[in-house]
Amino acid sequence: MADAFEKAEFYYKLSEVFYHMKQTHVSMYYVGLAYDVYRSNSNFVVREINCLTVVAGNYIDLEHREKALSQLLVVLEKAKTLKNQHMIFRALHNIGSCYEGLGDHIRAISHFHQAIEIGSSIGEKVLLTYYRMAMIHLKNKEFIEGQNFYRKSLEQAEIHHDKLYFILLEFMKKLFFDSANLSDILNVLEKLNNMKGYRYMEDLAIEGARFYTKSGRMDESVKLYEKVMYARKQIQRGDCSYEF
Repeated sequence: MADAFEKAEFYYKLSEVFYHMKQTHVSMYYVGLAYDVYRSNSNFVVREINCLTVVAGNYIDLEHREKALSQLLVVLEKAKTLKNQHMIFRALHNIGSCYEGLGDHIRAISHFHQAIEIGSSIGEKVLLTYYRMAMIHLKNKEFIEGQNFYRKSLEQAEIHHDKLYFILLEFMKKLFFDSANLSDILNVLEKLNNMKGYRYMEDLAIEGARFYTKSGRMDESVKLYEKVMYARKQIQRGDCSYEF
C-alpha cells in the first residue's frame, strides 16, 4: 500500500502541473490514477477532495461547468463530513465561481456570502471572494454593491500586501470606474506578462473583451481577445527553456 500511495502522490502532483499548464486531458489522466488509489482508503478523504478539485478545474477549462459543479458539490459534502471549515470555505468559494461561470449570479452570490461568513470567522483570506463579488455586481451594472466589494477587496489586498490583487483591482478600476481606455487596460495586463500572471491575464482579458463587446467597441474587443490567445499560448508552453 505504501508503494501505491507514493505513486498516487506522484500522479497527483503531475496532475496539478499539467492543470496549471492547461494540458487538460493529461491532467485528467493522472488525477484519475491518483484518485483511484485515494478513494480505496478511508484515511485519504482530504486527498480525494484535492483530486476532485483538480477534476473540477479541468472541467471548467473544458467549458463543462455543469460537470465541474457536480464534482464541487461532492467536495463540499466530503468537507462537511470532515468538519473541516477551511475546506468548506474553499469549496463554497469554488462553487460560487462555478455558478458565476454558468451565469447563475443568484446562486453564485449566495455561496460567496457563505464563504465570506465562514472564511472571516476562521481567519481565511477572503480577498478573492470579495473580488469575485465585486466583479459580478459591476458586470451587472450594480455599481453601489460593486464599489462596496471593490473597497473590501482593496482593504484585504492592503492587509495582506498582495501585489497580484493590486494589479487585478487596478484592472477593475480602469475598466469599470474610469474610462476603460484600451491603452490603460493593456498597460495593466502587461504587468501580468510572466509565468505566474498568464492565467490571470487570460481571465482579465476575457472580462475586458466582453465589456467592450457589450459596449459596441469591437476594435478594442478584438485587441483583448488577441491577449487571451497570447496568454493561453504562454500557459501551454510552460516555462520550458531547454537548451542543447
